[in-house]
Amino acid sequence: MSCRMLVMALAALALGTASAQTTRPAAGEYVGIVTGSNVYVRSAPVDGYPCTKLSAPATVQVQGEEFGWLKIVPPPQCYSLISKSFVSSDDGKIGTVTGTNVLVRAGSDLMPGRNDVIQTRLSKPDKVAILGEGDGYYKIVPPEGVVLWISSQFVRAEGIGPPEAAPTTQVAATEPTTQLVATQPTTDQAPVKPPVDDEFAKALAAFKAAEADLQKEFEKPREERDVKSLLAQFQAIKVAGDSPLAPFLQARIDDLNKELELEKDRQAVADLVAKVRAQQAQLAAATVRVELPATRRRSYAAEGLLRPSQLFTGGSTGPKRYIVTEPDRRGIGAYVQCTTGVVDLDKCVGAYVGVIGTPKYDERLRMYVVEAEQVVVLREAAPPPVRLEPIIPIREMIEPPTLEPTPTPEPAPTTQPAPQTSPTPPAPKGTSSQPTTGLPVADTTTQPAATVNEEEYE
Repeated sequence: MSCRMLVMALAALALGTASAQTTRPAAGEYVGIVTGSNVYVRSAPVDGYPCTKLSAPATVQVQGEEFGWLKIVPPPQCYSLISKSFVSSDDGKIGTVTGTNVLVRAGSDLMPGRNDVIQTRLSKPDKVAILGEGDGYYKIVPPEGVVLWISSQFVRAEGIGPPEAAPTTQVAATEPTTQLVATQPTTDQAPVKPPVDDEFAKALAAFKAAEADLQKEFEKPREERDVKSLLAQFQAIKVAGDSPLAPFLQARIDDLNKELELEKDRQAVADLVAKVRAQQAQLAAATVRVELPATRRRSYAAEGLLRPSQLFTGGSTGPKRYIVTEPDRRGIGAYVQCTTGVVDLDKCVGAYVGVIGTPKYDERLRMYVVEAEQVVVLREAAPPPVRLEPIIPIREMIEPPTLEPTPTPEPAPTTQPAPQTSPTPPAPKGTSSQPTTGLPVADTTTQPAATVNEEEYE
């Protein structure tokens, strides 16, 4: 309830002038005339937030009365609010509701931050007249059936006013002219004001000052309001229990206590959110990435002892390959090669390894060939076995051939000329010029056979 409305209502009660101005029809609709100045039109009776102000001699269309509050049709300067998310408009003037049970709220230029009073609900395809927009809402003409409220203390029915003063009645000429029948005061005679209690006047002035401070404080953002000081200011006003000011003072104190409770709840929620965020930050700071050890067994393309292949030694036969075998089993598990050079397989020879890579089945070998991308040493290599006798190359085991000396030809007789001998034809290319002795001769152009590993054939 606003300061001005309370003050003027209490003043009317104290001075006894309201009773003569509030005469109105007992029920039904009628046109009311505002009798006060800057009278609030509210979104709800008693404690609704103000939507606009009216001053005499403004008129309102009254539709009913409840507990001293008049239900009126919204004045022309008032508007309602509806969410833009549920209104479709092509020209920005007429909108179509696109949702179901969309809330229509009471708007206010006096308190722009308030829109919590729900006036009605609209559904598709209701139409609304758009007056403006702001903060996610359309300002619209109040829909039919929407009402606002004004205190009955400051409205009188049109055509019903203070009772007319009756003409003064004078006695006959024989009576003294100074004698008057004082049944009604003359129309230009000022009403007699009853004496005003000094304590009530002080309390009323203090209440008025407190209401002005409250109005200023609630124009600030919520977090900057000093509600405790306002509550103490109202609690300091002392009035009697039967004073007309007592119920209004108590209502204001109750409102401020509720506001404090709401503030405590909001602060508790803010503290809880801050605590949760702090815990999340601590957890994030304490989180440690757990790296899997390199020796952890995983799914490898091939696993076993790594040894070089005796068949695929590289060169013209293709890329150099290695074999992977189980230490307690004979036979080859898979061939391994690395054509990209990302892995040096020679460094892992003799070790028990796990090979990570892409396996491809070779139909000719009937075995998988793994293109290695990474090699994990699972167990280090064992020392190489001691050879009991050296391996003699095949070339050194072949003895060179023994050549017989060429016999000396006997001298020809001098008397006869030496016989003509045909020149020896040159030896064919690629054959030896040495005489044939019947012994095997090693061909220097023939490479010795490679040492064959029997396990590769098993």
